[in-house]
Amino acid sequence: MVPVNDGGSYTSKKISFNAAEQFKESFFEYSPTIGYVFIGNHLSYVNDDVAEEITDTSVNEKLVWDNMYAARKVTGSEVELVVPRYDWSANTIYKHYDDRVEIANLVTASANTNLQPMYVMNSERNVYICLSNALNANSIGKTVLLLRL
Repeated sequence: MVPVNDGGSYTSKKISFNAAEQFKESFFEYSPTIGYVFIGNHLSYVNDDVAEEITDTSVNEKLVWDNMYAARKVTGSEVELVVPRYDWSANTIYKHYDDRVEIANLVTASANTNLQPMYVMNSERNVYICLSNALNANSIGKTVLLLRL
């Protein structure tokens, strides 16, 4: 999720699903929220392979505003939650990523094949993509973050 400006603060990718739904609904209220999507940070990171984490401070909020170079007003008809949440569960077969298959097919469950989408969220709120499902084997171990690049 790209940071979104709501007139003085920003919302990061770490917001909960409930907060995301409330955010979306706020654009449809009698007196709707006015929001803007922006493109920014045209400056290189210290380590170009890893984006710096944004902490919620006045200094960092000012930096976000200072590094913004394009913005657009967002209306209610343009606000959507992107993908449904699928929590990891044991003994479940997940689709594996395949660059020859349409993304829409990979991110939805298949009733006829009993395969779940290729991505899941674990209890630590980390999202993982299945790169291999061992020829349609059940997922038996909870995915954990072993290495952060």
